[in-house]
Amino acid sequence: MNDYHDDIQFLSASPHRIQILQQLRDDPCPPCDITEVLELSRRGVQRNLSSLVDRGWIEKIDGRYHLTTNGEFIALQYADFLSALETIETCKPFFANLPTSEHAPNPKWLADAEIIVADSSQPHAPLRQYTNTLREDSIETLRGLVPILSQLHTEIYAELLGRGTAMDLVLPQTAAEPPDPSHAAEFEDLFAAACNLYVYEGTIGVGLTLTDQRGIVGSYDEQGHLSACVSSTNPALLGWAERLYERYWRHSRPLSANTQCREGTTPP
Repeated sequence: MNDYHDDIQFLSASPHRIQILQQLRDDPCPPCDITEVLELSRRGVQRNLSSLVDRGWIEKIDGRYHLTTNGEFIALQYADFLSALETIETCKPFFANLPTSEHAPNPKWLADAEIIVADSSQPHAPLRQYTNTLREDSIETLRGLVPILSQLHTEIYAELLGRGTAMDLVLPQTAAEPPDPSHAAEFEDLFAAACNLYVYEGTIGVGLTLTDQRGIVGSYDEQGHLSACVSSTNPALLGWAERLYERYWRHSRPLSANTQCREGTTPP
């Protein structure tokens, strides 16, 4: 274990070392090329090359330095580690309001994801982006976990239903009752049209929308506002999102007739 920590400390002590590994991974070359490409002093390049040779990560063949197999793996894994740290930092506002790590997608699935974060100047940016994304996509089926059902939610869901989208939504009990009497009619119309609505007795601490080709995950602040959302078409994220949805759906029940859903509706 101490040897592994020593390797990590060795690489993190100087960014030039990982830069050299990455350069050699792309193009085995002599020291003079490394000096030119990375703009390092000749002495600095030679010193770092010697250290990397001593660790068995590179070797010199006919005047050119190459990665060894170990060096190839080290360069790849360290680059992945740095990428994961960058993604975690970028998505920090999103992760901060998720209830547990089980409700968070793996950071490596979010490297190419779109993240929208609310701030003081645009407090509703995540919700607007969410509705815009659903409006612009061609969606045949939609499944979702909806912690809080706002007017913007009901509007976009009604629009999608009008376009023929098959929809299944799981709501907590608190969201299954319209909080604002002025929106009751709109709420009832949505329930009557959708019908595949389910109530989860506990708390749903994460927003999730799963369409034919996209997964959208939202985190909510203490006031119940959508504070950040990520959108991705990564297959691994879609698989994770489906499993999370199924976990809640299997412990939910169809809405009864007195809450605008036909009796006899059973989970699909």
